Amino acid sequence: MAEILSAKDISKSLGGRIIVDSASFTLSKGERLGIEGKSGSGKTTLMKCLLRLVMPDSGSVIFHGIDLVKVPSGRLRKLRVPIQMVPQDPGTTLNGRMSARDIILEGARYNHTIDGSEESFLSGLLDCVSLRIGDMDKRPDEFSGGEKARIAVARALALKPEILICDEITSSLDASLRSEMLSLLESIDASLIVISHDRMALEYISDRILYMEEGRLHDRDSRQPKKGNVFR
Repeated sequence: MAEILSAKDISKSLGGRIIVDSASFTLSKGERLGIEGKSGSGKTTLMKCLLRLVMPDSGSVIFHGIDLVKVPSGRLRKLRVPIQMVPQDPGTTLNGRMSARDIILEGARYNHTIDGSEESFLSGLLDCVSLRIGDMDKRPDEFSGGEKARIAVARALALKPEILICDEITSSLDASLRSEMLSLLESIDASLIVISHDRMALEYISDRILYMEEGRLHDRDSRQPKKGNVFR
């Protein structure tokens, strides 16, 4: 498969402590990459460095031949639209004063990624994430935790990402909802980076798994991921 992203020697220190230490990996088009590690291992900071939400101290992030680390801030927002991230506990990122409809479509409206009518575009997104269009005028506090996670995924998909980064989005879900979310991620037509401390979840969704410990990335092992409903 063709390589879509390459991160090389990414390092980041905060408060004199090394958070990410010379981390390197590649992602191929259509690949589902799992990154496993305990809390505090540096997984989330690494992903924020990829998007330059946090500026790395050193290293490069090559996307379509462009090093995102070196891009001027004025160009960065547009260049990183094809790389979307669904954060841990995504419900906390939903604006409580907005309807679900506006939350999902806000970025798509701004970046002009809506094809056809807004209603048909929204309907297609909701089909992908198993939400009902009749609920789209509700506010976030009217949805369950699992539904909020699906809204956040739909918001990211509305921007037609080539790469979707999911940071521990199953960690607050019960076993049944975790299985549903992983099945949803498996159906998405984008390259995936799935961050989790949950080995079974990563074995379900990933083509390849890396392990992060004390800021460094390692090949975990050469076992083939296990398919099937691992939460039954």
